[in-house]
Amino acid sequence: MLVVYLVGYGLFFHAKLPFSLSALGKVVPGAVPLDVRFHYPPAEVDTLLTTLGVEGRRAYERILVADTLYPVLFALVQVLALRLSARALRWSGVWRALVWVPVVPLLLDLLENTLLWQALLSFPTRTSGGSVLLSGVTTAKHVTSLLALMTCGVVAAVAVVWGSRSARLSSTLES
Repeated sequence: MLVVYLVGYGLFFHAKLPFSLSALGKVVPGAVPLDVRFHYPPAEVDTLLTTLGVEGRRAYERILVADTLYPVLFALVQVLALRLSARALRWSGVWRALVWVPVVPLLLDLLENTLLWQALLSFPTRTSGGSVLLSGVTTAKHVTSLLALMTCGVVAAVAVVWGSRSARLSSTLES
């Protein structure tokens, strides 16, 4: 699964393909997709969509198709890593629920993509409420993504420390 994720990451973030993030910069140099920004003012939604023009908005649509698959892969890798770590730690109950922390940013990312599709398809007609919601969801996605990554890091570190401690204890008992 990790290999599939790494290939997807490379294709989405670094390849010169019609659905990669770099595609937008080819159409409008310097254009940064809204969903990779940590935060932006709601007015930036209309500003960017206007700046992109028809060709840029089409490129953004292609990016959103790939951006629906990428967060699913990312969440799967995190859930599997947490699940393996939880199993190694023999966690149960509430602790085992930490395995599902990466699902929160996934759901927010999918909601963000839905709102971006709505913005693209309804352009130039927009409501300020939609832009405010989109901006807020983007920020919430990034905050929860950071929390999910920190959860993965802390749980993996505990699993490594616990594993080495258990191995030392086992070798001591066998001696």
